[in-house]
Amino acid sequence: MMELAQPAPLPIGRADGQQTSRSQPAAPQSAASALAAHGPVVLSRIHSLTKSSVSMRDSDVARVVKQVETLLLGDFFRTVPALAREATSDGWLPIASLLNYSTLGQLVWSFGGVGVVADCVRQVGSMLLEISSDGSSIRKVPPRVALRNQLEFLFSDGNYCKDVHLQLLQERDGFVPVEALINSYQQLGPHEFRSAAGIEKQIELVAEALESSVELKLRPPTPAGPPCAVRKLSLVEKITAQVEWYLCSSKFATDRFLFEQARDHNGWVPVATLLSFPRMRKLCHPQVGAVAHVLSLSPKLQVSEDKTLVRPLMGPPASPAYERSPAGLKKKIKAVVEKLLNDASLVFDRAMQTAIVQSSPPTALLPGRLGVRVPLAQLMLRAQVQNLARTEAELRAILPVKDESSLVRLSDDGLFLERLVPTPEVRQLFPERSDTADFSVLSFNLLAEMLTTLEQFPAIEQSVLAWYVNLLPPQLQRGTGLAQ
Repeated sequence: MMELAQPAPLPIGRADGQQTSRSQPAAPQSAASALAAHGPVVLSRIHSLTKSSVSMRDSDVARVVKQVETLLLGDFFRTVPALAREATSDGWLPIASLLNYSTLGQLVWSFGGVGVVADCVRQVGSMLLEISSDGSSIRKVPPRVALRNQLEFLFSDGNYCKDVHLQLLQERDGFVPVEALINSYQQLGPHEFRSAAGIEKQIELVAEALESSVELKLRPPTPAGPPCAVRKLSLVEKITAQVEWYLCSSKFATDRFLFEQARDHNGWVPVATLLSFPRMRKLCHPQVGAVAHVLSLSPKLQVSEDKTLVRPLMGPPASPAYERSPAGLKKKIKAVVEKLLNDASLVFDRAMQTAIVQSSPPTALLPGRLGVRVPLAQLMLRAQVQNLARTEAELRAILPVKDESSLVRLSDDGLFLERLVPTPEVRQLFPERSDTADFSVLSFNLLAEMLTTLEQFPAIEQSVLAWYVNLLPPQLQRGTGLAQ
């Protein structure tokens, strides 16, 4: 059999018009000359052959990426069968082969070798090209991934804040109908998406693309409900989803570090440890109490009473009959009300704070006191309670009573749910000042300020002093025009 001849090395153009082979690359341009002649440098690297420092301008990087996109997204593969044979079954193509069989090498070799293409694509952040983890291969992003990347870019902070049209398309709940999105952005998605027949098929492709998105949430269409729509995930949803992924059974069982953390804390993982992970640092500040409150709202996670630890909720699944039995309902309502009235809820839940202030004795609202309570009517407004009880009578029958919970219990008159632990120090729970001033209690600091001020300024008008206003009853403050 006759062996196929290997393709000859493609000639590389030089500045003097002569030709040189790839084994003799053109001398790279120095960083100083590039900066002086063509503006600022955006990428600096070491040449793979000469081991000297080379610099690439913004136009150089853009030209490399544009040529790579033209080669991979066009019909170049069909014109060079030898290059098509180099590609793997999942579309990965060695960058060295692309440089060998195309004119891309003429542009790249003056700056280095294979690594130039990977560095340029990563510098630009192309949504149409994908670089392998080792930087040696490249491929065209699959149509589904390309569509997902473009949708995430539309709702990203950099684009959404300036895209007036996208904000006008939003409904009250934050969702944007997918059909309106497709009709408004004609260049949305790759060629395979735009050539799909019918809007229904395109909506189906969008739904498939967003299944793996960690930035967007899809509202699937219903026959009698609203159409298919998409919106950006809130910060709370992102934090919850990320921690649920960390503590899911498959990840938790294979992650040695998380396993050791759980072993050292009796099955719990410190919230502060999770907040130190790189993905969590990108999402939020290391606010342990606030993040613990967010995680306590997840049905898949359990947060410790001191709001510093979290673990997956891995209880055995109950039978449907037990779920609707009185014992099953009492167990579920206990978990719900304990989550609503724990310390984290009292710190962050404004609606619960208002209900507690209106219904609790003023002395119970002080930090460290007992007796704060919330009416059953207020609990019935919560969706998680409505799923378990349709009326206050049904709720009263399943709420925990004395000795059934260490946190809450039903009051003796059956109208309130009371906390059994001291009230946390929450500014919104402090009782308002009384209408009458108490002159029997005078702080040392206030007394010292009074005496010092009057000694230094004997002729000062007392009505303009702050302590004078604090000592007056509210009705007199209003009369002097000094009420705050």
